[in-house]
Amino acid sequence: MQMFRTQTPSRRFTLIEMLVVMTIVTILSALLMGGIRSAILKAELARGNAQLLAIDGALTSYSTELRALPRPQPGTTPEALLSDSGPWLYAALMNREGAGGGPSAPYVKGSDITIGVITARAVLGADTMGKDGETGCRPLSPDERARLSLFEFQSGHDPTDPEPLVFLDPWGNPWHCRIWKGVDTALKQQLKASPPQRSGFQALPESGG
Repeated sequence: MQMFRTQTPSRRFTLIEMLVVMTIVTILSALLMGGIRSAILKAELARGNAQLLAIDGALTSYSTELRALPRPQPGTTPEALLSDSGPWLYAALMNREGAGGGPSAPYVKGSDITIGVITARAVLGADTMGKDGETGCRPLSPDERARLSLFEFQSGHDPTDPEPLVFLDPWGNPWHCRIWKGVDTALKQQLKASPPQRSGFQALPESGG
C-alpha cells in the first residue's frame, strides 16, 4: 500500500492583521518616545534649577565680599540693560580680578554648568534671541576649556569683546542677570509695557526698585 503525507498549508498573515500589528507598534513607539522626551525635559529642568542655585549662591558670595552686585556696562535703553548682563555676570563671578572678576573668583565651583561664547551679539541688539532656534552662542571647545583660567584668555573674551564668555543653560542660551536698583522708573514702565522677547520667553521686569 502506498501512503501519502498530507502537507498542511503554512499560516500567513492577512493584510488586515499586518495593518493591526503595524498600528500597535506605531502606538507603542509613540508612547516610548513621549516618555523619553519627558524624561529628558525633566533632567534638563533639574539641571537648569541646579545651575540657577549655583549662580545665585555665587552672587551672594560676591555681594557679601564686595558689598555690591556686578554691574553691566552703563546703558539707557531697554536693549542695553538686557543685552549686556550675561557677559558681565560671567566676568564678575569667574574671571581673575584683573580681568573683571571679584577677589575670590571663581565663585561658581563644582557645578554642572556649561560655559560658552557669544557668536552673534548684534542680533536685534541682544546677546541672544532664540526664537528661531539660533541662540548666537556655542559651548567652549576642549582647547578653550583648557585655557579658561588663563588671564590672557579671560581678558581676550571680556564683556566688551565681540565673543565674550557666558554661562549657558541646558538649552544653550546664556544666563542673564538683571539688576533693577537705580534704573529709571520710566524705563521700567517702558519694559513692562513692551517686554523684550528672548530665547522664546518673555523677559518680564521685576516690580519695585
